[in-house]
Amino acid sequence: TRSAGITKFDSDSPSWAASGGSITARYIVVYDDTASDKLIGYALLDDTPADVTVTDTNSLTVNPHATNGWFRSQVNPA
Repeated sequence: TRSAGITKFDSDSPSWAASGGSITARYIVVYDDTASDKLIGYALLDDTPADVTVTDTNSLTVNPHATNGWFRSQVNPA
């Protein structure tokens, strides 16, 4: 969304189900899923940094910030 020169990148919370074994992850990666496949951003899932493990039959869900989304960008006109 864009308002007063601030663009907010937001989405629903992605979720992955662990089925048939565990999921182990350290980062979440956000990219443009087109022919260009450009990196938009990434974040650690744990601030240690350490792996995050989700055991079989559970889900790994990553929630964007309720107000700021994944990130915000502000353009200040000259």
